[in-house]
Amino acid sequence: MVALCEAEDDRRRDDLVTKRIRLRIFVSWQVRGEDAVRGVILATCVLLVMGGAAGAESTKPVQRFVCVFDEHVSPETTRLSNKSPLRIEFMVDGTGHAFAVGRNVYPVKVIPGNNGITFLEVLVTGAVQTTTMNKRGKAVHSRHTMIAGDLAPSQYYGTCE
Repeated sequence: MVALCEAEDDRRRDDLVTKRIRLRIFVSWQVRGEDAVRGVILATCVLLVMGGAAGAESTKPVQRFVCVFDEHVSPETTRLSNKSPLRIEFMVDGTGHAFAVGRNVYPVKVIPGNNGITFLEVLVTGAVQTTTMNKRGKAVHSRHTMIAGDLAPSQYYGTCE
């Protein structure tokens, strides 16, 4: 019974951390015009629903990495192309939970190392997408995507700050 209660407490804490990160990501976005009004309303609703979750403890400051990939290669291209630049933002909270912000907000695994950091997303298809950056800010984003069971790989090159 004690282990069951501890597991339930862990899940609640994880849920609070996830909600806190999502709130921080939302608040960090810059909104303008009509979106500003919607943003204020949504932020107010999130705070009311979450209660004290936004003030949950954090052991380290939030880290933010903004990555811009201006070159890529895929089976459709015969050489490096800069036609479709890609921008991804990564947020790591003080407890080690990480999220990527692109068109959506989604959890990723963060793998820190001596010479850089990697973010790993495991897709429901079983494929993975990784972003690795070195200490100088050079970065590579690899997509090992499957669409209708077919491979659709691509790799992007750029920088992160």
